[in-house]
Amino acid sequence: LDASHCELTTLPPKESWLRMTGMKILLLQNNLLAKWSHVEFAASPPVLEWLALYDNPITSQPEYQGMVLTIAPKLVALDLRVLTDDEKIE
Repeated sequence: LDASHCELTTLPPKESWLRMTGMKILLLQNNLLAKWSHVEFAASPPVLEWLALYDNPITSQPEYQGMVLTIAPKLVALDLRVLTDDEKIE
């Protein structure tokens, strides 16, 4: 799903994302997402492999990558790059 560049300030609740059982790619870059709950909601689809949130206010937080990987440890790619095994276990 590509919802990038849409000026989104919020996302549907986590329950909505959990029902998206086939979603492997979610592109939400360049929006206005600023809360950790937005990250949690976006990382909720059960088989999600690639999540792109760059160019949102929340991504400027120093703990951004670590938080995302705590919420969604099965991600293969975050933003514009493939995650290494070392990054996944930090």
